[in-house]
Amino acid sequence: MVQFGQRQGELLIAEISEVFAKGSISETRDRHVVFVCGGPRDGEPRSLRSRFLEWAGAHLPSVVVLSAEDAYNEASSTEPLRLINISDFENLLGDVSDCILVFPESAGSYAEIGFFSKTSAKVRNKVLVATPRAYFNRDSFINLGPVEFINHKRSRFSPAIPVSDTELEIDFQAIASRITDRLRHRKYRKKLSRGRFARMNFSEKLMVVLAMVMLFRATTIDGLEHTVRKIFEAASKVHIGHALSILIAAGWVKKTGDYYVPLSSATSILEYDDVRPFTSVAVLNARVAYYHQKNDPEAYSCLSEIR
Repeated sequence: MVQFGQRQGELLIAEISEVFAKGSISETRDRHVVFVCGGPRDGEPRSLRSRFLEWAGAHLPSVVVLSAEDAYNEASSTEPLRLINISDFENLLGDVSDCILVFPESAGSYAEIGFFSKTSAKVRNKVLVATPRAYFNRDSFINLGPVEFINHKRSRFSPAIPVSDTELEIDFQAIASRITDRLRHRKYRKKLSRGRFARMNFSEKLMVVLAMVMLFRATTIDGLEHTVRKIFEAASKVHIGHALSILIAAGWVKKTGDYYVPLSSATSILEYDDVRPFTSVAVLNARVAYYHQKNDPEAYSCLSEIR
């Protein structure tokens, strides 16, 4: 039987459905995700991207930095997601990100700039190009083509920024300042509503999947498909799988065996309003834990992974 398919599970689903019906879950106002593209993360000499990823971990603590490899590798190892168009997947990552930072320093990153310059205006508006200084003012195809197109179309983060690729210690502060200065802080929190899953954009689906993992605490992808369909009228295992791979890459969800559990960092992305005492987070967590203890011992054992 599918996870949460028993009568007790259906009662739990109905209770959690009310959480969405009452608008008790909201995205935080300061959630910011930066998708970083560029040269390889490994090997010598080190690419600008690999050095920025390391630098950002220490100097941009309020920003979640994503690389396509982490999410794509997770998605590629999960059924039924083995055959994925990388361009489509990067478009999904671009859709959920607040900024797309590209270091044009490899054949793959040249293709990414071309791809993002011709994608939707919503995604293109997020692109920031950080060009190696030696090539910044050259009349190259990259500069005169896609980079100029992105600048002309007025990406929120334009114009491109020159970056030295020869110094031992590269100063990435100009990039960090451009990102933090132009990231849009939401005036109001965005509530997650109980709409139809099939009609949501991917960013909304991502937040719904994260909320479901947080509420059900330990769930399989089949369990997620079942609960999403029950609460949001429809479900796509492929979209749920893509969302899970990105959530894992972002460090908000962890996979333990066949189960997905939330990490404490997820609470910086979604906030829960206690509308009534008997639907408080603590009470719901206790009811979910009791359900797992009685009906799904393997899921119950995963609860110790939540930290």
